[in-house]
Amino acid sequence: MIEVEDSIVIARPIGEVFTFVADQTNAPRWQDGLLEVRRITDGPPGVGTRHVAVRRFMGRKLELTNEYVHYEPNTKITFTGASGPSSFEAAYLTDTTADGTRVTCRMRMEQRGLFKLGDPLVAAGLRREFAVNLENLKGLLETKADGHLPTKDRVMRVDRSTIDLSGYPDLVVVYLGMRVNRPRGLLRMLGLGPQINRSWKDKPDGLLLHEDFIWSLLPPHAGMRQYWRDLDSLERWTRSDPHRLWWRTFLRDSGGTGFWHETYFMRGGVEAIYDDMAEPTGLARVAPRVPARGAMFSARRRAGDTTPATVAPVVLESDYYADEPETR
Repeated sequence: MIEVEDSIVIARPIGEVFTFVADQTNAPRWQDGLLEVRRITDGPPGVGTRHVAVRRFMGRKLELTNEYVHYEPNTKITFTGASGPSSFEAAYLTDTTADGTRVTCRMRMEQRGLFKLGDPLVAAGLRREFAVNLENLKGLLETKADGHLPTKDRVMRVDRSTIDLSGYPDLVVVYLGMRVNRPRGLLRMLGLGPQINRSWKDKPDGLLLHEDFIWSLLPPHAGMRQYWRDLDSLERWTRSDPHRLWWRTFLRDSGGTGFWHETYFMRGGVEAIYDDMAEPTGLARVAPRVPARGAMFSARRRAGDTTPATVAPVVLESDYYADEPETR
């Protein structure tokens, strides 16, 4: 069972806040990932009110239906729904504070079968999503109806800063992701995750920062962002054990998952790879995909770097395609 809860205080009257949240057709304005919400029952919101929420799922629109099972004005709304192997009960609660209205979001989710193994991953993603959505809601409601801040708040008070990258002339930033394509892929993802965590926590030479991401909950799609001193140090890590062994295992059998990465170079250049991705993601949704052959086989060459690598590749192109029939 997954249980997630988060709250925020909004400097608006409780009636205004509750009315806005109770109308789920407003949800796409403050909940990330929602494309559209339609009310499919007549009358004002109350017990029995049903909505259809439209989300993007693996490149397609996915419609989920929910129903209000508890409705107490200015206090609490509870609604239930289901999608595939998952069912949920969610609630919005409001109460008055000295600074305005506290909004609390709660969710209980039950997943069936192999998907229960992904509960920790889903819970982490929901916590991040709740925090972002509540901040969105606060920002939206603490503005006037015309979308302008009150006069007393128009003085800019945000402490803005930037970064000095002069000490990192060869900086490399890489985004990576693993997405579950089939149920067995969840086992591969959950088995590999702890091993990857141990590898970067060993502080490989050249790794400046590692951050974990949840790209999506349905389908499970986890990833990371890493900052490296230079391409040589990144290559040494990816081409040495245990990373080298993981990569060779994956290239033999993706195990029901898809993998991708995109790399950005301070000195100029971008490169990307997409392996067994059921649907395009990232730059593959922007630029045409081409076979990773020849000059496009290695990350270094894809980035336009003609200097030789300091370590041998995990697999040679000639070995990778060795079982292909010769063309005459």
